Amino acid sequence: MRPIAHVAGGGRGAGVGPLVLASIIWGTTGTAQAVSHVHASSPVLGAARLLAGSTALAVFARKSGRGAARAAIARPRQRRWVLSAGIATAVYQAAFFAAVTRTGVALGTLLALGSAPIFCGLLARLLIGERVPPSWATATACAVIGSGLLLLPGAQRSADVLGIALSLLAGACYALYTVSAKRLLGSGAAPLGILVATTGTGAAILLPVLIAGGVKMATPRAALEVVHGSIAAGGKGVVFGRNIWQDPDPSRIVRAMKAIIHDGASVDQALQEGRIAA
Repeated sequence: MRPIAHVAGGGRGAGVGPLVLASIIWGTTGTAQAVSHVHASSPVLGAARLLAGSTALAVFARKSGRGAARAAIARPRQRRWVLSAGIATAVYQAAFFAAVTRTGVALGTLLALGSAPIFCGLLARLLIGERVPPSWATATACAVIGSGLLLLPGAQRSADVLGIALSLLAGACYALYTVSAKRLLGSGAAPLGILVATTGTGAAILLPVLIAGGVKMATPRAALEVVHGSIAAGGKGVVFGRNIWQDPDPSRIVRAMKAIIHDGASVDQALQEGRIAA
């Protein structure tokens, strides 16, 4: 196995900056959910986020002409690590956003971030036989102490047990992704290819959730208004599930949505096209 420093193209110190930047960006996801006021369940929100991210990465990889996803899964031994990373990514999305909803942004993010070093050390030892460095003990101690201070009596009025468990699950998934990605990097796979393959796998796992788990609109007009607003904002298409297949006549909703997406119809025109009572 080649050292990660060789694969990444720099020494150990070269990864500190990107790691800190990634941690900062990762810490903003809970805040983004809290301020977005998106009326969607945590699994649906996570699925949409992962699908958008994996699509953007795939487009970038295709345009740049490097890091193709197929290179990351060329060998049978690599595929299991791509699958484990994809599953970890998918579960993380639902677990983390549900945790933030129940515990709050600060506590949910800190528990997920704080528990990740613990799980990383344990999984690295268990799955790839990597020795735990002395610095791991220091990082783990800081994570446990910081998390414990937040859970002390008086630090927070109430602690949601399920929310805490979901935060820890998110941290474990993050660790599993990290260990799996490191194993793929060590086998010679390109970093961008790993990202495309693993996030694409996670998006594929969550795609049924995204399709079936959307909010059921009260009326067909309400659903069509969402479609019209999405297209007016620059969208090229929509993903709908229950608002179509739970309708008494799914074909009329499809016709109406098609009129908006492909023909530029207004909501009233789409209702007429689908022969739907206003």
